[in-house]
Amino acid sequence: MYGQAHDTPVTLHLTCEKWQGGQFGNKPESWAEIISLFPHGAISLQVHNYKLDSGRSENGWLAHLKKVGIDAELYYYADHRGEYESVERLDISPYLARIPRISAEHRSVELPCRFCTVQWDSTQRGRTITPAHRDGVLARYRADGIEPVVVGGEAAQKNLRWSLKDIAYAMSEAEFHAGVDSAFMHMAMLYMPMDRIHLYNEPDGFYSHHALRARDNGAPFNQELN
Repeated sequence: MYGQAHDTPVTLHLTCEKWQGGQFGNKPESWAEIISLFPHGAISLQVHNYKLDSGRSENGWLAHLKKVGIDAELYYYADHRGEYESVERLDISPYLARIPRISAEHRSVELPCRFCTVQWDSTQRGRTITPAHRDGVLARYRADGIEPVVVGGEAAQKNLRWSLKDIAYAMSEAEFHAGVDSAFMHMAMLYMPMDRIHLYNEPDGFYSHHALRARDNGAPFNQELN
């Protein structure tokens, strides 16, 4: 978003933890797949043999980058600043209010004529809704002639569980996306305007700054939840 706004390529500088390990041990492959979704040359990675200390401060990380000749900037979110988030030179939140659409590569994916993409699974229970509420929401979509196509960890189609390019294509063809505050919510923002992203959250659950920002920028919240 920053790169498009300023017509400049962006380099993401990663500590070694962000490049290694992970639940499936495939972080390098995942990073490559994510970057392949964006226009060629828009984003690049530089990995550093540096490990963050156990505290919340990133001063040591910035000092390391400056030592190797990189004048990097930390960013923060001014609109919904977290308890431990410090004010930095770069406020990224205005860029997230005007996300430019990107095109998706055509893929051979089995999709209904009218459909929405859906994703309910979350690593935090407070971000999702009950199975009964999910069934009610999906029944209303089906009553309107829109078939839910699940993406992510609960997808019936294997490629819509593991392939970001296939999921991106499905989202680019969908009437809207419905789901919870997750990585796929962010992904949907690349392929459709915010008012076509229907977010759901238990009313008394956890609301992250990502969800609050999506709401501020036009995403309907709990639209079919009653």
